[in-house]
Amino acid sequence: MLFTNHGGGSETRPERKPSWSNGHTAYLVLGSRITRYESRPFPNHLPAIISRMAALESGVGAPDFRLLDAGGGEFHLRRQLDAGPVVLTFFKTSCPTCQYGLPYLDRLASALEGTTAQSIAVCQDSPEDAERFKLEFDFKTRVVFDTEEADFPVSNAYGLTNVPTVFLIQRDGGIAHTGVGWSRSDVEEIAASLGVSALFRPEEVVLPFKPG
Repeated sequence: MLFTNHGGGSETRPERKPSWSNGHTAYLVLGSRITRYESRPFPNHLPAIISRMAALESGVGAPDFRLLDAGGGEFHLRRQLDAGPVVLTFFKTSCPTCQYGLPYLDRLASALEGTTAQSIAVCQDSPEDAERFKLEFDFKTRVVFDTEEADFPVSNAYGLTNVPTVFLIQRDGGIAHTGVGWSRSDVEEIAASLGVSALFRPEEVVLPFKPG
């Protein structure tokens, strides 16, 4: 799902052109090509192209932030990184790709319990929307909120263009992996780097890629 920035600031993003101009700014990296490909198999190179849609890529520093969960508890990225790596997933509850991919990422979060790593989901909707999502998809990962009312400060700091977007952030604050949309290989790579294997069951049919 396309992420829309409602902020009033100007941004320079080469090769990312607004798809409309009505007081909102929306960036769509491959323009109509994404829509055109949705109804037939993706060419082999397209997932790699779309994986570069996020502004913050591997090798750059992750912006520090503090966000609250529905109970008022604070998540502070820098403090958590003192303990271990963080898997950071941005999502919207109405996003079909988020609905498909986040239950698999929830398995990763469960597999990380008892380790120094932690998985956090950053929701761009209200706590009420998130609660419905958690109930519908049996989603147990801790959720914190970066909302439209606050002008999506963390989403904008991470340069989001689409959701879901997943970042693996190492203890030194560097982004080790960035994935945009659903990518089985991205999730397997992140899991493997954290010592988690066999995330998917052998009998499961899991899409290799689904655009956000």
